[in-house]
Amino acid sequence: MQPESPMKSDSAVLIRISLCAMMVSTVALADQYGPQAFAVANGTTSLGDGTTLAGSDGIASIQDGALQLTRAGTSDTSSSFRIPSLGNSSQGWNATFEFLLADLPGGSNPADGFSFNYGAIPAYDPSQSEESASNAHGGGEEGWHPSVAHISFEVDTWDNGNGEDGLNIAINGEDIAFENQTILRNGQSISGSMEVSWSPTAGASMKIDLGSGLLPVFTEVPTPRFSGNDSYRFAFSARTGGAHQSVLIDNLQITTTDAALILLPEPIISEFMADNENTLEDEDCRSSDWIELLNSTAETRNLEGWYLTDNPADLTKWQIPDLSLGPNERRIIFASGKDRLTGELHTNFAINKDGGFLALVKPDGLTVVSAYDFGQQYEDVSYGRLGEAQSEGYFGSPSPGGINIAPQGIPVSEKPVFSHDDQVIIRSINLALSTSSPTATIRYTTDGSDPTSSSSLYVTPIRIFATTRVKARIFEPGREPGPVRDRTFLRLASDIRNFSSDLPIVIIDSFGANIDGESSANSQNPRRPVQSIFLDVDTLSGRASVSDIPDFAGRGGMRVRGQTSSGFPKKQYSFETWDSDGNDKDVSIWGWPSESDWILHAPYSDKTLMRNKIVYDCSRELGYPSVRTKFCELFFNSNGDNISMEDYRGIYVFMEKIKRNEDRVNIKELENCDSDPSSITGGYIIKKDKGQTVDITLTTALEGHQLAFVEPDLPSSPQQAWLRNYMNSFENALHGPEFADPLQGYANYIDVDSFIDTHIWVEVFKNIDGYRLSSYFYKDRGRKLIASPVWDYNLSLGNADYLEGEYPQGWYYSLVSAQEYPWYGRLFQDPEFVTRYWDRWFELRETMMATDRLMSLIDSLASEISEATTRNFERWDVLGTNLWPNARVWTPPFPLPGSNRNLSGASRRDSHQDEVDWMKGWLWARLNWIDDQYTAPPSFSRSGGPVNPGSSLTMSNNSGRNGTIYYTVDGSDPRIPGNRSSSVLLPPGSPLRWIIPEGPIAGWNSINGPGNLAFWESGSAGIGYENSPDDFDGLIETSVPRRTTSVYTRFDFNIADQTTIDGFDNLFLNIRYDDGFVAYLNGSRVAGPNAPVNPVWDSDATSSNPDSAAVNFEAFDISSSLGQLRVGNNVLAIQLLNTGTTSSDLLLDPQLVGGNSGSLVSPSALTYSSRLTLAESQTINARILTPGGWGALQTESFLAGGRLASAENLVISELNYRPGPPTPEEQSAGFDARTDFEYLELMNISSVDIDLDGIAFTKGVDFDFDLGDVQFLGPGQRVVIVSNRDAFLLRYGNRLSEIRIAGEFSNNLSNDGETIILSDASGSDIHNFTYDDASPWPEAPDGSGLSLVLRSPAGAPDHNYPPNWRSSITPNGVPGSSDSIFLTGPPLNDDDDNGLNNLMQHAFSVPGARMIQPSASIHGFTDGETLEDYMTFSYTRNMAADDVRFTVQISPDLQNWISEGDPKILPVTRLENDDGTETLTYRYTVPSAGYSQLFGRVLVQHLP
Repeated sequence: MQPESPMKSDSAVLIRISLCAMMVSTVALADQYGPQAFAVANGTTSLGDGTTLAGSDGIASIQDGALQLTRAGTSDTSSSFRIPSLGNSSQGWNATFEFLLADLPGGSNPADGFSFNYGAIPAYDPSQSEESASNAHGGGEEGWHPSVAHISFEVDTWDNGNGEDGLNIAINGEDIAFENQTILRNGQSISGSMEVSWSPTAGASMKIDLGSGLLPVFTEVPTPRFSGNDSYRFAFSARTGGAHQSVLIDNLQITTTDAALILLPEPIISEFMADNENTLEDEDCRSSDWIELLNSTAETRNLEGWYLTDNPADLTKWQIPDLSLGPNERRIIFASGKDRLTGELHTNFAINKDGGFLALVKPDGLTVVSAYDFGQQYEDVSYGRLGEAQSEGYFGSPSPGGINIAPQGIPVSEKPVFSHDDQVIIRSINLALSTSSPTATIRYTTDGSDPTSSSSLYVTPIRIFATTRVKARIFEPGREPGPVRDRTFLRLASDIRNFSSDLPIVIIDSFGANIDGESSANSQNPRRPVQSIFLDVDTLSGRASVSDIPDFAGRGGMRVRGQTSSGFPKKQYSFETWDSDGNDKDVSIWGWPSESDWILHAPYSDKTLMRNKIVYDCSRELGYPSVRTKFCELFFNSNGDNISMEDYRGIYVFMEKIKRNEDRVNIKELENCDSDPSSITGGYIIKKDKGQTVDITLTTALEGHQLAFVEPDLPSSPQQAWLRNYMNSFENALHGPEFADPLQGYANYIDVDSFIDTHIWVEVFKNIDGYRLSSYFYKDRGRKLIASPVWDYNLSLGNADYLEGEYPQGWYYSLVSAQEYPWYGRLFQDPEFVTRYWDRWFELRETMMATDRLMSLIDSLASEISEATTRNFERWDVLGTNLWPNARVWTPPFPLPGSNRNLSGASRRDSHQDEVDWMKGWLWARLNWIDDQYTAPPSFSRSGGPVNPGSSLTMSNNSGRNGTIYYTVDGSDPRIPGNRSSSVLLPPGSPLRWIIPEGPIAGWNSINGPGNLAFWESGSAGIGYENSPDDFDGLIETSVPRRTTSVYTRFDFNIADQTTIDGFDNLFLNIRYDDGFVAYLNGSRVAGPNAPVNPVWDSDATSSNPDSAAVNFEAFDISSSLGQLRVGNNVLAIQLLNTGTTSSDLLLDPQLVGGNSGSLVSPSALTYSSRLTLAESQTINARILTPGGWGALQTESFLAGGRLASAENLVISELNYRPGPPTPEEQSAGFDARTDFEYLELMNISSVDIDLDGIAFTKGVDFDFDLGDVQFLGPGQRVVIVSNRDAFLLRYGNRLSEIRIAGEFSNNLSNDGETIILSDASGSDIHNFTYDDASPWPEAPDGSGLSLVLRSPAGAPDHNYPPNWRSSITPNGVPGSSDSIFLTGPPLNDDDDNGLNNLMQHAFSVPGARMIQPSASIHGFTDGETLEDYMTFSYTRNMAADDVRFTVQISPDLQNWISEGDPKILPVTRLENDDGTETLTYRYTVPSAGYSQLFGRVLVQHLP
C-alpha cells in the first residue's frame, strides 16, 4: 500500500444518486448491528441477516466461530463482508470487533491486510471480474474503491521496505491520517481488537489492541471532505498478494448515534445549495443545485400538488408530483432546470447563487409555508435552518439527506492579502498580511500546517530569511474561518544568484522530502508537496535568470515516474499544480492551455537529449494530439537547505501529460454513470503498455491484447463491457471474410489513416517500445478508434542495442510476436491498406519526413540546447560511456552525417555533437532504406500551385524499378482496385529436411545447402515436441527430442516461370511457431521474431510465443523480398528457436504465399510519354506500374493563372458558432453536444483559382490547410472546416454534393464572440476580426442554430463591421452554398404596380410584408461622463438580400453627405424581425446641438 501524502486533499467527496437509490432519510433514531459472534457452522457464507459475504476463491466463510476473510498460504485472493445500512448513520456511529492476524513461518513477509469501510458501497455483483471494483471486494488494506464516497480505517501488514505498512484513515483513497508501524511479522500470530468511530462533528477515531491493550491511534481527525448518509453501507475488505496471511473477524457490533426529532407545524425547506461544485451529483453525473425538503411534522405527509418556486411573483412555478414523506423524512430535489417529475426529481429552475428567493408553497398556490430571502451563496456551502430554534444560516459541512450540522455561520469569503508573491529571495524580506475588514484577524503558520484559531496571530510583518512557506487565513467573530492561502519563498544560495540560461529555468523545492528515494517501478508512490518556480526566456535578452519575474510560481505535487527509467540516477517526474488546499489547480505554464497535470521528462540514456521531443513535435505538427514540449534546465532542492548549484539536475523536457481535455486529447468527458446508448460510445483513452496494479484492463477476444483504461481511469462496469464489445467486434470484422470491405470490415471501427501514421511513426524512428508498449488509442462519441497520441520514444532513432534497434535497416515489426503487434498483421493483408500506407509514406517524404527538413530540425534543436548541454553533461558525466541500451556496433557510412569518424560504440561518441551526428546518420540511412522497400512515385519537374498558362510538366521514373507511368488530369487515381489473387508457393505440412546442430554449419541456409545435407533428417511440418499433449495435439508430424532449443530446417519449393514471379506484388510468410525463429529466403533473412540479432547455432529464443498464439498462423509481410524469388528451385530455410531446455513444447509449420492485389489501370488514366502543357488548372495524379504491381501516388494541383490566397480573393463567408441542438437521431449516434456541429466556411470571391497552400486559422480555432483535404478553390467555390466530420456528415448528408470538407479544426467557437485570425504562409493576417453575439451584431446565431453569414461576400466586405453580417434564414446554416434571396426582374421596373420599383421592394421588404420607411430621431447618449443628444437613423432591410449594398448617409444640408464607413456614423443596434427583415440603427457621433437640421438616407446599389 502506498498512501498519498496526508498534506494533499482532493475536492469534496461526491455523492452519486440513481433512480433506484433516491436520497431519502427517515426518522433519526439510533440503530445497531450485532453483536455478531458468527456462531454458525463452518463453511457458512450466508448469515441470513442482510449481510453479504463473498470472496474470489471460496475462502471467505465462517470458520470456528469467526468470519474468515483470507487464509495464510493462499495468494492473490480478495474478499468482502457487507453490512446493510443503519438508521441515522449520517449523524455518527461506533464499531467494535476482534480480529486474528496470522502468518505461516518462513517465506515472505505477510500481506496485505484489511480495512473497515463506511460509504456509498454498492451491492455485490458476482459477475464482476475486477476484484477491486466497487461492486466486488474493494481494495483490501487500501480501503474501498476510490470511485465511491467512503471513509476507510485501514490495517496494512505488507512491509515492502518503503515505510508504507501501518494504520491509516482515508477518505476516497486519500489518507487523512497515517502511522507507520509493523503490524505483523513473518510467522507471527496476533489476536487483537479495534474500535473505530465517525461523526460529522467529532470526525474519525481509531483505537487498536495489538497485545498492549486498546490504545488510541487517531483521535477526532477532522473529515470535512466526507458527509455521511443513512443509505450508506458498512463493509470489510481484505486481500492477499504474492505474500499472504489469515484475517479473521469476530464479535462485531456497530451502533449509530441517536438524534432528536424536529417537530414543526408544516414541512419545510431545511437546506439548499446554489453553488454546488463537488458536494452532490445527480443521476446525470452533474453537480446541479439542490433543495432538501423535510417533513418536520409528526405524521406522514404527501406533498403532491405543492409548489417550489424561486420567484415571489410566480408562486406556482414548479409543482411537486406524488411525494410521500414520513415523520422527519427528507427528500432531495435537484434545482437543475431539467423539469423531471418521475424518479429523481428536478425542478424547472436553478437557484441564483448571487442571492434571491426560494419557497415551498401549499397547493392553493398562495400559502407560503417555508421561504428564504437569501444573499450571496458560496461554493459547496449550503444554507438552511438548524435545530429546534430553526436558526437560519450557512453550513460549511453540508448534509444533503441528513440532519443539518452545526456550526452555522456566514463563511469568510475574503482571502488575506500578501505583500509579496511566490518568489526566490537572496536576502531577508518583511512579509505583510492584510485584510479589508476592521473586525477580522489573521492567523498564520510557517510549518506547512493549516492555520487554526490557536495559530500565530499576525500583528507585524513576518521576517522571511530562509526557504519558508507561509499559510494564512482570516478569522471573524460569528463566521467560519476563511479559505487558507499561502505564499512560498525559496532562498537562493550565493553560488546560484547570478545564474542565467538561454533555456527556460524550473526551480522546485520539496521542503526536504526525499522524492527520489521513493522511486517506484510501478509509479504509484504518492506525490509530495513541492513549490515550483517557472522562469521563461526574456524575449529581448534571450535569457532566463533565476531572479526574473516567474512565468508561473505556485504549489504542486511531484513524484518519480516511469518504470525502467525510474532506475536511472537522473529521475523524471510526474508534476501537478495544486491550490493552497492541495487540490488540482489548472494553470497556464509557458503560455500553454491551462491544466494541472504535467511531466518533467529526463533524457538520460538518450544522450542527444531530444529523441522524444523530435517525435512529439513532429506528430503535433501533423495535427495529432501529441503533447506540447519545451526544453528547460531544472534545479531541484530536496535537502531542505537553500537552493544552490548543487541542486542542478540538467536539461529536462517539460511537457504535457496525455489527458482528456479540449486542448489535449479533445474527446467528450465520460462520467462514471454515463451508460445510455449515446454517451457510452466515447470518451475513452486506452493504452497497450506494461501493466500496473492500479490499471483497469480489458483483453480482446481474438488477438488477446490487454488494454488499460486511461480515461476514464475508473470506468463503470457497463463502460468496460461496451468498449470490450466494441474491440471484439473490431477484431471479428478484422479477421472475418469481409475484413477489407470499407463498410463491413475493419474500416468501420478504426480511423485507418491514424493507424497508418502510427505504424509509419514506429517504423521510421524504429521505436523499440512501439506496438507492444506505450501505444495509445482514443475513441470519442460516435467516432472510430484513433491510434494516437505517440508516446515514449526514448528508445528510438537507434538508441537500443536489442531487437536490432541500432541498425537502420530492417522492419521492426518482423522482430516481435503477434501478441506484441496488435492488428497490423491482418491489416497488411489488405492490398488497399498497403497501397494507402505507401501513398502516405511518400507523401510524408515530401513534407514532414523530407530528409533535409528532419536534418534541419535536429540541427535547430541541437543549437537550441548547445549552451546547456555543457552543464548537463558536467552534472551527468555519461558521454563516452555505455549506458543501457546505447548502440554498440553501427556507425554511419559515407557520405552520411557522422561518417567522417568512427562512431561505433558509445565510447567513441564522447561529445554531444557525436551523439547528434550519429543519430542524424542513422535517420538518413533509415529513410533511404524504407524508400527502397516500395516503388516510389514518379518525379514531377515542378511543384503544384499557381503556374503561368502554357507551362510544361515532365515526369520521370527514379524509383530504380522498371515500369510505366500512368497519370490522370481529373483528380482521379490512375489505379483502380481489381480482383485479388494468390498462389501458395509452400503449403502447410510441407516436406522438410532438418538437423539439430552441434556446432556451426556453413551454408546451412543457402540455396545450394551445406556439405552435410545428405545426413539431415527428413520429415514433414509441423516439427517440434509437446511434453504434455495439449495445445499442439495434431499439429506435430515430425518429433524432435525434448529439451531441444535450436533446429535447422530447409523447405524446397519450385516456381515454374518468371511470369509467375512477375505477377506477384506481395509475399507473405504465414507460420505457426513456438517460441521464435529466423527465416531465410534463398539465403536472405526475411523475418525473425523472438530471435537474436545475430543468431548462432545454439541460440535461444529471446522471448516466448504463447501457445494460444502459436497454434494460429501469424502473417509476416515479406513483400520487400520478392526479388529473392527465382525460377526453378527455391529454399526457405528456418532456424527454429526455443526459450530454453525447460520449455514444455516446440513447434514450426510455415506457409509461403505470393499474391497480386489485382489493381487495374483506370479508364481515365493516360500513359506518360512526353512533357505535358498546363493550359488550364488541373490536378494530376500519377503512379508507376511495375511487373510486381503499382507504385506510390504522386499528386499535384496546378493552377493555371491562379493566385495565392489573400484578403482580396478569399473571405470567411459563414460561421456556425452555436449550432442547433442535436436531434434524437444525432444523439443516438453519439453526437450529443451542439459543438459537434460547428463549422466555418471560406469562399473564393475571385475569377481565378486560388491556392490554399500555407494558410491556417491561428486564433479562435486551429486548422492548417496544408494538412487538409482541399488544397485549392476554383472561382466561386466554397470549402468548410468542421468540428466533427462524422457529426457534420450526419446532419448535412443531404447536401454533400455541394460541400467540400477540408478537415476538422481544434478548439471550439465561442458562443460569446471571439477573435478569428486566418493567416497566410508568412504568418501575415488574411483576416483578423472579432465577432460578437450582441447587437449590433446579429443575435439570432446565438440561439437555436442559425449561422452567421457574410453579406455580399463578392465585394470582400470588412469582416469586423457588424452590418456586413447577417443571420442565415435557413436553420443550421447553409454550408457549401448560400441562402441569399436575389432580385428577380429588372431593378427599375415595378412588376406588381405597387408604386415601388423591384429593387426598392426587394431591398426593404420581403414578399407579403410592406416596406417600412427609414426614420430619424434624437436620443441621449453618454460619452464619458456627459449626456448629450445625438441623431439616430434607422432603416429596415430584407435580411437575405445579399445582392444589395446598403450605405447610410448623413447630411446637414442635403448637399454634403457623409457615408457609412466614416467614423462619424456608428452602428448601434440591430433588431431581427420575425418576417425575414432586420432593422438597423446608426448614431451620428457629432452632438445634434451643433446643428439646426440633420438629414439621413440609405443608398441602395444592386450588385449583379
